[in-house]
Amino acid sequence: MRRNNLQTVLLSILLIVCLFCACSPGITGVATESGKAVTAPDGALLSEPSFVDFPVTRVHYERLSEQGQQAYRMIYNAVFSHPVKIAVPPVTLEELKVVVTALKDDNPHLLCLKNQFSYQQNGGTSYFIPKYTCSAPECEKRTEALLAAARDLRASTDALPDAYEKELFIHDLICESVEYTEADDSTNAYGALVGKKAVCEGYAYAAKLVCDMARVPCCVLRGTVVSADGAEEGHMWNAARLGGAWYHLDLTWDDPVSERENNVQHAYFNVPTAMVEADHKDFILPEGLTFGTSDAETYYRREKLVCAEDNWRDTVERTLSDVLQNGGGSAEFRFDSLDTLNDAVYDLFDAGGVYSLEIPAEKIALGDVTYSPDERTLVLRIFISAA
Repeated sequence: MRRNNLQTVLLSILLIVCLFCACSPGITGVATESGKAVTAPDGALLSEPSFVDFPVTRVHYERLSEQGQQAYRMIYNAVFSHPVKIAVPPVTLEELKVVVTALKDDNPHLLCLKNQFSYQQNGGTSYFIPKYTCSAPECEKRTEALLAAARDLRASTDALPDAYEKELFIHDLICESVEYTEADDSTNAYGALVGKKAVCEGYAYAAKLVCDMARVPCCVLRGTVVSADGAEEGHMWNAARLGGAWYHLDLTWDDPVSERENNVQHAYFNVPTAMVEADHKDFILPEGLTFGTSDAETYYRREKLVCAEDNWRDTVERTLSDVLQNGGGSAEFRFDSLDTLNDAVYDLFDAGGVYSLEIPAEKIALGDVTYSPDERTLVLRIFISAA
């Protein structure tokens, strides 16, 4: 709507921000005018609320223009008190959309903002008009519960020796405890860590929050994923920094929907861009970040589970023996080529070679070994029960 008079031009534009991710349902709404006070222009510095006592990795803030960074600071500094309007520097609607996306992706502890806002220009002043998920007191309670759950998880990483072990613990525990499903709050960290139900946003935000607390720098990435049947949809995952380089981390795709216990996998744990591009695309890597090009920090390389033509049998024997010693469970391996993966599957399962491995064969019951190969990731998963 546009109204003209002799003194001012008022332009109000409603923006529905769906943040490019098909994991969350569409959001609608209409902003309304209010006579309440507007927050004063501010934002010279970023001011953390008292409950943020950990370093927050803000890679998306760093990508913004100077005006965008100021708008980011002004919104962040004011929004926890739930004002009706927040004055921001003169920015366009598209610029403000990028700012709000960066704000949400950098700060998973910021629970109160909906994926919807209004933008208003009144003369030379621009306003961000937020929509809130709940009242300020309720948001404060929910934030306390979220941070308590995140700190409990982080505390379990304190004794671990390095960033890799901390990240692996966080990855596995979130995947083990969270059910992939749409529910209230499934698109935020609260849904994942408190409600234990989440979709891709919830997984990504939860991982970022706990990794930040554990001093493992982590950020959120957005893009498109391609399923095995060729279907495409919007998606969110993470990148984590180890040894000075960044690697892709996708908890959602490492948490397969299955009733089987011990079903967490690691095909998307610390993989370089070249390895994730087979099914993740249209993502923009934040400027200024160096992404690793080797597989040195992947689960399979670190755990000595990479299988080549000349060593796969020894690797499988050693690992399955350990699984049996622990009473059964699962093991996973990454092969260096599709040919080697196919040869191993034929040898082990089509030809029955799994029962001739040099492990306590009498402990393997016929029919209690199942397997799942993935030609895209070159990962073979074996589930085995002790007799």
